[in-house]
Amino acid sequence: MKERVTVSSKALILMVIAGLALSACGSYQAFDYVDQNESMKGPGAFTGEDGEWVIYRKK
Repeated sequence: MKERVTVSSKALILMVIAGLALSACGSYQAFDYVDQNESMKGPGAFTGEDGEWVIYRKK
């Protein structure tokens, strides 16, 4: 009789996870680099609609 080769469910799950992990690294997309020292243009949490700091002085 021929011997049957069986794969346990733990080994199958491990192979699927490894395959997904390897396929996730297969494609990449370039991104625009933004220097951390530069401020982004446009409105922000502490800036106005123009994206500029607004300082009010007490008269």
